Amino acid sequence: MTCILGIETGRGACSAALYVNGTLHEDTHFPNRGESAPNSGNSPSGPPPKRLDQSAAGVSGRRETAARRQDSPGERPRVGLHGQLAANRAPAHNEQILGLVDAVFAAAGRSSQQLDAAAFGCGPGSFTGIRLAASVAQAVALAAGAQVVPISSTLALAVGAIEKLHLDQGVVVGIRSRREAFYLASFATGDGRPRPRQPDQLLDACPDWAAFSDGWPLVGDRPPWLPAAAAHFELTVGAGLIARLGAAAFAAGRGLVPELGLPTYVNGDTPWRPAVCKRHDEG
Repeated sequence: MTCILGIETGRGACSAALYVNGTLHEDTHFPNRGESAPNSGNSPSGPPPKRLDQSAAGVSGRRETAARRQDSPGERPRVGLHGQLAANRAPAHNEQILGLVDAVFAAAGRSSQQLDAAAFGCGPGSFTGIRLAASVAQAVALAAGAQVVPISSTLALAVGAIEKLHLDQGVVVGIRSRREAFYLASFATGDGRPRPRQPDQLLDACPDWAAFSDGWPLVGDRPPWLPAAAAHFELTVGAGLIARLGAAAFAAGRGLVPELGLPTYVNGDTPWRPAVCKRHDEG
């Protein structure tokens, strides 16, 4: 019996999922909007996973229509890790993720001690978000005596584009870093599987778009400097897809001991800048 936890906190959504022998339990929240939404998709191979709760397989496209559960007007504000939240502020990822992990284990009727591996979106992505996903995956796996499986965030977006948008030639994926800086990578998708073409890179200005994109559409976050004529599709990857990719990687023997489950960084990938110090005699 295979039990894989998926965690995704590297972009706008905060998401946890449990994949148990082909059955997926997922809960995805959008803290900036105060919503939780079901998503849909297919498993990496074979039939779609069974759906036993309010969420599905972890890929949501812009044109997808889905029922969404929202807090009722009279509902009390949610309570996070540090006490009751202000009524006008949606909970942040770090205030949501542990509750979502507990919820998917409860929905599946499983204990965390039955876990085989914790998969997480390892980046590139939000500097804080991917570190949060890695730390939660490490902690849960260490406590359960399980392994961790880092899943590339750009690869997951490419898989989501194949599953949801049926892109059969290639795709460029974009993930916002900060301000006008975005991570971009491209993948050929002609055989139904993503094959890296352009590696992950952090850009704050548009490259030669025709050469970089090979005419393929951008999926994910759209940089403000992207040419207006460039095709773009919004796409959200939730933890359901991370869990399914993690299950495939775990079955292939790519699980790691918890301390090796680290975020992925690319060149220039830090929000920190060296401080400029003045000498005392400079005033």
